[in-house]
Amino acid sequence: MKSWWRAGVALAVVSTVAAIAMQAVAGQWFPPPVSVSQYGIGPWGWLFSVFVVTMSAAPLVLERCSPRPSPAVRGFLWTGLAGALVMAVVRTDTGGAQASWNAKVHMIGSIFCLAFVPLGMVTALWLRGGAARVVGLLEIAVVEVAIVLLLAAAAGLDTAGLGPTRSWAFWQAVASVVCVLMVVTMAVALRPPGGGRRELLEDHTRPDAPVGGDASILVQEDPVSTRALREHH
Repeated sequence: MKSWWRAGVALAVVSTVAAIAMQAVAGQWFPPPVSVSQYGIGPWGWLFSVFVVTMSAAPLVLERCSPRPSPAVRGFLWTGLAGALVMAVVRTDTGGAQASWNAKVHMIGSIFCLAFVPLGMVTALWLRGGAARVVGLLEIAVVEVAIVLLLAAAAGLDTAGLGPTRSWAFWQAVASVVCVLMVVTMAVALRPPGGGRRELLEDHTRPDAPVGGDASILVQEDPVSTRALREHH
């Protein structure tokens, strides 16, 4: 389980580094003038591909650490990852006209990615419960508002006070950043428990948990705590 968690965190780190690098080499920081997909055009377009694929793959890997695995969560995340792979392979048009077939295919991929990856993550966080559920709901609310305003900008409305085109790019950037934050939330919420004193916090309903016995046997590799507990009894 820890190996899955480390792999998911590694993907999240790569995604963040790629996101920063693609903006730096383009000389255009969020929000971009046209759209996030424009980072995929040119010799450094592979950084955009790395960003969208690793950002979408990270939650799928982290979900393997969930104490409540869900086929629905994995279905959402696999669908979103498929959309990300389409975005990574099929480029959009320069300038954001989206007149060519490849630009339209890219746009379809982005819709699936932006819709299903956050949906999968918030479902996983909902199943985790506690603070993770609350934070996940707040994050998905921001993503959904951004998508609505993004679509309104696509219809010609100035939803960010930057003009329709820049408003589209602004809300797309907002949704992308919050998706990255949702990956971080998943990493924190699904981090596997450690050893040593943390064993005291393990679920007492485990099949191997002692019933009515000395609580000190739950402590591993911590002789000081073991001695203190025995003296207490």
